[in-house]
This record gives sequence, C-alpha cells and structure tokens, in this order.
Amino acid sequence: MPDDLAAVYDKLGFDLPRVNGGHPQTLPLPATYVIDQTGTIRWAFTDTDHTKRAGPADIITALDTLH
Repeated sequence: MPDDLAAVYDKLGFDLPRVNGGHPQTLPLPATYVIDQTGTIRWAFTDTDHTKRAGPADIITALDTLH
C-alpha cells in the first residue's frame, strides 16, 4: 500500500509489521477458490474491496463446472 495509507494505519494503532510478519505495507485480500481434484484452480474470486465477497450462486456455478 502507499506510504500515506500505511501512515493512516499507524495512526489508528494497527501494528501491521507484527501481523504481517515483517511486511508493514501489505494487507490480506479475501479470496475464494474452486480447486479441482488435481489441485488446479478452476475458478477464483478476489477483490481489493474487502466488503465484496464471492456470491454463493457464483461458487455453486463454478463447482457445477467440475462435473
């Protein structure tokens, strides 16, 4: 993340270096994956907006394509 955003997290009291294993300017992204039996990712959803998540219908559709 940019320095100015990292500064906001610092001011809010978040200890990003501690929770990120020494990488102070990174945040995790929520993600959903559908992986087949061979370990190949067949469908993925991620968004930088942590409030957006994969919809159940989308996940079921992705699972249905595995058959």
